[in-house]
Amino acid sequence: MMWECRYRVETLRDFTSGKTHCTYLQTTIEAEALQLRKLLELIAFSSLVSYQEAYSSLRNDIVKDWHAARILHKIESINPEFYPVPIDSFNRHGWHRVQGGYLTRKQFERLYD
Repeated sequence: MMWECRYRVETLRDFTSGKTHCTYLQTTIEAEALQLRKLLELIAFSSLVSYQEAYSSLRNDIVKDWHAARILHKIESINPEFYPVPIDSFNRHGWHRVQGGYLTRKQFERLYD
């Protein structure tokens, strides 16, 4: 799933930088939005890979949902600590969290919606 995330980020970067485009501006914007949405879905659903049965039932339930807060709430009901926590290093005292410059859950919800 992380490889797919990486490829979607690269594709989105190519669209937004002008390196690639669709036939006309409207379809380019739609392709950018689709890549962003698919990337956000990968981030959310990848937290459930070890919960295959729960993932399957949940995925069928929210496949057409467009509201990020509802989707995240449902995922959270299966895995309360699902949202990724960015770290930059580890030492004998533990993990060191990144202090900024990453996608927060609130930003996720706003982007997805």
